[in-house]
Amino acid sequence: MLPAQDTTSSYIPFSDGLRFTGDCAYRIENDRVVIRLNGIANDRPADNLSGSLSVELWALEDSYQGGDFRGHVLAGTHIGEISGGHWLPDCEYDLLFTPPPAGDWHLCLMLREWNGTAYESRAWVNYPVPYTSATSLALVTDDMPEATEVSEVTEVKEEAPVVVSIESKRRPVEKQDTPAVKTAEKHKTSLTTVSVNNASEKELAAVKGIPKKLAASIVAGRPYHKLDDLLALKGMGKKLLEKVRPALML
Repeated sequence: MLPAQDTTSSYIPFSDGLRFTGDCAYRIENDRVVIRLNGIANDRPADNLSGSLSVELWALEDSYQGGDFRGHVLAGTHIGEISGGHWLPDCEYDLLFTPPPAGDWHLCLMLREWNGTAYESRAWVNYPVPYTSATSLALVTDDMPEATEVSEVTEVKEEAPVVVSIESKRRPVEKQDTPAVKTAEKHKTSLTTVSVNNASEKELAAVKGIPKKLAASIVAGRPYHKLDDLLALKGMGKKLLEKVRPALML
């Protein structure tokens, strides 16, 4: 059992109707990170379907308090949409881990929602234990969150397993017999998103809809500042990009 850590001053329990529930834990193991969540809830009215949601682990310069931020995305996965008044319980994600630039970082787990133009942070957890990395990477921003090429990679100090227990004052959403979630019944995946800036040609070609030739073009055209930059590649049209967008990240 992993030790619980107090987040009374660093966790925003409710933001625009979407929130994490219970424990939020992560474990970094070499080039993978396992994220475990008690649940993700949509407290909005029953007829209010969320936008496409993404769970992302970020390394930030400071603890996140909302709004714009500077940092580096370490891992992320799209989880689809959740209807109002429902929740997605017992979430576990086994994801590819991209180390942050060298230095000490504040780790933050974010629940972000697609608003039709961009992803916005709706709920988040700031972990009190800093993460120290010896990996040399360029710093990126929220508006331009690409992962640039690694010029040098040295040993990365692995964090001990971390759990944050969330004490929300709001009444928890009751578990439904049939959760109205437009995703798999339980999300436990080896890798649901791949980075267009970091993934290998083989990993990109494994995404349904991306042929090997296009995967090679994606690798050759790096870096990308936004996913829409892929439209400049031969073989990537708007229709195909929208089809594969949930499986891609910067």
